[in-house]
Amino acid sequence: MIISVENIKTESFIGIYPEEKINKNFFSISVSIHIPLEDLTKIEKISDTIDYSEIYNIVLREMEIPCNLIEEKIKNIANILLKRYPQSESIVLKISKLKPIGMEKCDSASVEITIKYDTK
Repeated sequence: MIISVENIKTESFIGIYPEEKINKNFFSISVSIHIPLEDLTKIEKISDTIDYSEIYNIVLREMEIPCNLIEEKIKNIANILLKRYPQSESIVLKISKLKPIGMEKCDSASVEITIKYDTK
């Protein structure tokens, strides 16, 4: 089963240019977490699965912390998700900077990471 939270919109101080240290950039973040599922009928309460509102809140909290690079931010969020959801088989995380400075003819610039657990 895959639990996804898509296109979380937020503002953050992430960037290397002086104006990015003064003015927040706009971001969109998507997370998908694959968890093993032997029997769908066993899921009856939130503790049997992953609470997607928790994923949302983890992302927003981490995005409040300024940094220079999206790559740094994606690493930090991935590490938090890995620790929080050890039952996951894989995590896909994508951070897109919307309307990046100097790229007026581009909607976004993105960094994406896929982490797969070795089940052997």
